[in-house]
Amino acid sequence: MRIQRLFSYAFAVCLVSLLAGTAMANDGSGQFNALLKGKYQFNIIQSCTTSDTAPGFNGLVSLGQGQTDPASFTGVITYDGKGNATQTDHGIFLSGVPHGAGSSPVDTFQEECLYTYAVARDGSFSQEGSCTGVGGGGPYKLSGDKWKGQIAHGGLILTMNQVGTDVSTLEIPPPPTTSFTQYRICGSVGTSVRIQP
Repeated sequence: MRIQRLFSYAFAVCLVSLLAGTAMANDGSGQFNALLKGKYQFNIIQSCTTSDTAPGFNGLVSLGQGQTDPASFTGVITYDGKGNATQTDHGIFLSGVPHGAGSSPVDTFQEECLYTYAVARDGSFSQEGSCTGVGGGGPYKLSGDKWKGQIAHGGLILTMNQVGTDVSTLEIPPPPTTSFTQYRICGSVGTSVRIQP
């Protein structure tokens, strides 16, 4: 009888622990954004194809006249556990624009971004937002920036990517005085490591 009681207590403790863990990960609305919280240092390699014409059929860009601008950037992104994130980063990119004698095809940039994100039960997540920054061409705004990722090693590491046909928009200078608009489809891979809970 005493052994049965001990088994019953052990089962009840396990059940309560399981429910408490689920409640901590679930924000109450069926989302799991609490699984992604903290400050992460990241490094990203990116290559984008660009177009000066607006997106066409099914949101795709006619990419024949575009160029590919490889970029590498690093920074810090902070997830609040409730579906919002802030990011600061800086990096370099190789411009596809021809340069004259004595000029460099390498430009630098720094930017700040605001994202909303959603985490799935399996630890995969998506985020979307916009960035404002300053690069070789002056101030700019990047909107429609979309990423997909996976939470690994108990939230210590994130893998992130941009692969597909999501179109982002680059405006130089930023609205309301935009004089140049470029549409971009990017392939990007990155890794983030948590540096602060």
